[in-house]
Amino acid sequence: MRQVAPTAIQTAIREAKTAPLAPTHSVPPIRPTGRAVPIAQAYCGELTGSITGQVYCYGWAIHDGVCVYVNMGGPRSGVEAIRAKLSKDEIVTVVPEDAPAVELTAGEGSTGMYHAFLQTIPEARFTSLILLHDWLVHPNYGGAATTFILRTSEEQAQAKLRHHVAQLVNVPVLDAWTSFLWQAGHAAMLVRPTRSAGGIDLLTVALDATAWTRLITGGLEQGIIALPESGI
Repeated sequence: MRQVAPTAIQTAIREAKTAPLAPTHSVPPIRPTGRAVPIAQAYCGELTGSITGQVYCYGWAIHDGVCVYVNMGGPRSGVEAIRAKLSKDEIVTVVPEDAPAVELTAGEGSTGMYHAFLQTIPEARFTSLILLHDWLVHPNYGGAATTFILRTSEEQAQAKLRHHVAQLVNVPVLDAWTSFLWQAGHAAMLVRPTRSAGGIDLLTVALDATAWTRLITGGLEQGIIALPESGI
């Protein structure tokens, strides 16, 4: 993961001081509920890679050349073949109808990095499979790393970002700071869009503890955010 330049943090703090922060929505902490939330998907082309049967792609996302999300559907044998190839760090290609082909890979030397979410419709002989990279499912808060947010709403994405930052830094992170973290994080390029297709809304989050700590302390020093009067 690339390191965030100090000047980017300083610029983000200056911008946050001059621009009004959006109101912080009251969002409860992230807790598993078991409730399914729909995500966007759209046909992106066929997936190829020495497989039998037609497997269709309904969304993909790539970060630094690594496929971090892919949504596919087709015959069970073909879908499982694509899954096996990605798990073994072999290249799979998305072939759109009206655009250049896109290569998907787990990254050099990476195997078994995907978590599978599979649903089969026996009557239609159709299997749907979403693969999520381990970076998204199990964020690494112990060093300079990257994770991702599947945005289903603005409130959900902001709450998820606050959760990541709270897990990452060694200072308290208050709910009232959510808008600041969101806006300043984007300005400092700690949060940015992920290259993707198929309508998926995926954000890349830099898990840089030093950068996020400097952003918080800078916000406190400049009076953009504050600690409660009674302390923490």
